[in-house]
Amino acid sequence: MNDTEGVPLHDYNNADPFSQHEEELSPFWIPPWLNTPNLVSPNGLPTKRLRQINTVINWSLIAFPLIPILCLVALALWSKVDENLCPKIIKCKDPCVVEADPDIAGIGVRIATYTQTICNIILLGFASDGNRTSASYHALVLTSLATIITLGIFSIQTKLSLHHSVVASSLLTITILPTHILESWRVRSPGIFVAQQVRLAIYCAYAWWLILEMPCMGAEPQCNLCTRSSLFGHASRVATHGNRSLRLGVVLFTSYLWLRQVVWSYGPRHYFESVPATLSETRKQAWNSYIDENRDSLTTWRLRRLARERKYDQFSRFLIPGWLWYDDVTTARRGIEQRRWKRFLPLDKQKVNWFVRVWEDATVAIRVPRCQRAIVALLLSVLLISDTEHTVKLNLSADRDQWGYGQILALVATIPSVADVTRLLLRLGKRPYIAINRVHTL
Repeated sequence: MNDTEGVPLHDYNNADPFSQHEEELSPFWIPPWLNTPNLVSPNGLPTKRLRQINTVINWSLIAFPLIPILCLVALALWSKVDENLCPKIIKCKDPCVVEADPDIAGIGVRIATYTQTICNIILLGFASDGNRTSASYHALVLTSLATIITLGIFSIQTKLSLHHSVVASSLLTITILPTHILESWRVRSPGIFVAQQVRLAIYCAYAWWLILEMPCMGAEPQCNLCTRSSLFGHASRVATHGNRSLRLGVVLFTSYLWLRQVVWSYGPRHYFESVPATLSETRKQAWNSYIDENRDSLTTWRLRRLARERKYDQFSRFLIPGWLWYDDVTTARRGIEQRRWKRFLPLDKQKVNWFVRVWEDATVAIRVPRCQRAIVALLLSVLLISDTEHTVKLNLSADRDQWGYGQILALVATIPSVADVTRLLLRLGKRPYIAINRVHTL
């Protein structure tokens, strides 16, 4: 008896080549968070999700005229606000000495914040290694979060004076604003993204509370009306109505930029899914895939849209170039490589000295938008640092040059950033190494 008797035979010569594997295939389940929705269709048209995002962004432009109007209205209402929130305002007797608090406004904390901010701007602006820049950014975010936590604890215990609150607010501004100009909503990992958003949200909430409680906050309210601050070198009292309205405008504008660029650049889905992405490797891959799939197509669509608006709208001719400069995501290395081949170098880099090579690289890098934003961020950080030091000198405090345990830890955290910047500077003008492999003919 044949062994194949009773078994149906298939004509494999005339059968579909894929039919023989139909029984081996089984349906499999794809997690919904791995489904990457595209904001731009394959034919270059915006999807429904992108149209909703643009609608929200377009309506948010009304915030520009509303912010100065709200500041002017608040200027007339500060007296009524103080009657409800600060019924007992103690008049100031100048000079007023504030007690020491080295963990917030000590010289070590200030030096650590200044150093990490400058090193972080240099690395983010001129380096292309994501691991090195991410490590530096982690250190800066952790330092600012430590300052925020200290502020929260001292505020709950009512041990925070207005002077230390203003200095701490200036330190947080130094760590946030220049970096925001350089990188804006650009992200590197979900962990950094979440930490950055938590820091920015707490900073805005703390700034709101500081503006409302200025006349009567802290354990030393008798010095609040005498507390001074510096803005672009101009010294003024902090608790005046005009200064509070100005700070209110800065907070409103910062909150607007946060909502517009961070939340609505890729949509709320990308924003809220960053928290699960920090806990799961699968979610992290899906979160990064969402950015990679939509970054190029979304940038191309926005460039076409801006070019079309620039053609028919005369007013946008002056705004669109600045927006494109601010929104450019090209890395420093890629931007330099794109511009280097366009330049004719009359001198061979292998034969010229170190200064000529550095000069040639600098003249190419200055044309890259990211490097230009880094220079602007450095100038802004220097200006903010000068204002912070001027604010410290304007107020009499016993902790101006006092050291503490927390300040030493903050300085230790700056060592990796300084080391990375040192390695970056040592590579300036370095000759490219060409490896020659020996070939054996026999």
